[in-house]
Amino acid sequence: AGVWIVPTQALLEIFMTKATPEELSKRRGVEYTPPPMIAAWAKQRQAFMVQPGFNKQNNERLLQERGKLLKALHDAGVEIILGSDAVQTFSVPGFSIFNEMEAMAAFFEKIEKLARPATAGRDGGHRDDDDNADDADDAEER
Repeated sequence: AGVWIVPTQALLEIFMTKATPEELSKRRGVEYTPPPMIAAWAKQRQAFMVQPGFNKQNNERLLQERGKLLKALHDAGVEIILGSDAVQTFSVPGFSIFNEMEAMAAFFEKIEKLARPATAGRDGGHRDDDDNADDADDAEER
């Protein structure tokens, strides 16, 4: 298909869950986040949870349908690359990619297929010394 997407599934799950700010503050890595940021996330979360239409049934359906869509896209040849969109609500850089891998594993049997593009070079991991030199040249031009 020649198309790549970054679904940030774990972030959507954070928004769609019925978890309270207190529960979300126990997520991996949040303990390393500055308290004022955690307080802002908690305030944002509380406001989101009182929105009309925010309920467990609607949210679970949205997540199920989105999972089916991601699987169908993947089956059609769309490449899916891991990305977590951190820093976002209760999504901490570094730790968030592990949450994304867990979220995506619910839809895909072979998580290594998703992990390869997250950890490889821009050309799929086939790099040589000439490619590294080009990267250095590119960085100097910026």
